[in-house]
Amino acid sequence: MKCKNCGANYPMREMRCPYCGTVNARGLRQQCQLERADEDLEKAETEGLEKIQLRMVNRVLNVSLVLEIAAIVLLVAGVIVYGFGYDITRSTKRFLNSDQMNAHMEQLYTENRLDELWTYLHENDLRGEDYYEYMQAALIGLDYRQFKCARMTYLDTKQELDEYTVSSLLDNIQELLYFDCLAYPELTERNEVIWNRCSRDAEVFARVVLGFDDAQIEILKQEYVPSKDMDALKELVMQRGGGNEA
Repeated sequence: MKCKNCGANYPMREMRCPYCGTVNARGLRQQCQLERADEDLEKAETEGLEKIQLRMVNRVLNVSLVLEIAAIVLLVAGVIVYGFGYDITRSTKRFLNSDQMNAHMEQLYTENRLDELWTYLHENDLRGEDYYEYMQAALIGLDYRQFKCARMTYLDTKQELDEYTVSSLLDNIQELLYFDCLAYPELTERNEVIWNRCSRDAEVFARVVLGFDDAQIEILKQEYVPSKDMDALKELVMQRGGGNEA
């Protein structure tokens, strides 16, 4: 390029004449264009990098989500398979050892070890019509055990009775004086003997220790005892304190 001032030749990219210092308008425009181009390039590179990073984050999140869903599916499937396999194992065990299991339950039954019978039935998931008599006996035994616990609590605290202790005792006596087993409603012949024995024990305690008469015993033999009648019995026991000695 030729300088308009001194006539010297110099490259067009120079912003001033290197000889006289006259401003080169074309060189300035070119420099500005180059700077804008550099800025545009830098901006494009920055935006491109951000888009790449965003896509990478999205991919990582998508992969994580897929892995989490897969883990949940596998967990649920594992639980289902385990439960199904466990049921099959228990059913197979009952089938293969049915004679042995029945013999053991009969031994517990005849020896009146009803608490152990209940535990055995529960642990082996034995219920329904096939185990009707054993389950019914075990439930009677469970009610009787609760009565014995309530009776012991009453005797231990009869000098300082509270309403909860008395209510619990009367409820347990009533459950033994009136047979009510929804799942196994019809007493078998052998279980009737067990229930009569437990029921008689509860009735004797109510008569001798609590001092109940025939009318009060009959109240407890009802399927449903009105709250006013139960409150009256409770109040009677509280007033008598320890009652008679057993």
